[in-house]
Amino acid sequence: MNTHDLPPAAGYLAGEHVDLRASLGLLSRPVEEERAADEASREAVLSLLRSRGLLRGSGSGPEAGADRIQETVEALHSLILQTPSVLLGVSLTDAVGERRTQNQPGTGTEYPNWRIPLCGPEGQAILLDDLPANDRFNSLAELMRRSI
Repeated sequence: MNTHDLPPAAGYLAGEHVDLRASLGLLSRPVEEERAADEASREAVLSLLRSRGLLRGSGSGPEAGADRIQETVEALHSLILQTPSVLLGVSLTDAVGERRTQNQPGTGTEYPNWRIPLCGPEGQAILLDDLPANDRFNSLAELMRRSI
């Protein structure tokens, strides 16, 4: 769903990547225009999910709660599962609900690239040893496992 240079799905759905880039002076247009373009892009993706029956209702934008965002993250992965790809990967940040960008292109010392500890949606640290008991991780892993 993303690469190391893109925000985690939960951060994308919450629009946090726009705020981050604005705070770092990386926008090439006013923040209001960037937010509007981001909202339109996100709504197009959500509309596709709804049209495929993968997501019900609305409310997956910046104001949505962590559970609704997780539902949308799983719907996005379900969409990918419908593609003819023979190789699928899941970002660990997406699997646990992390919102923070791990690497922000265009920065050197302005952002702590690759030094962001893995956290859940509420900012609580998640260790690799915690993954077997992590509900978000297990739910997304089961979704992906069912596709095999």
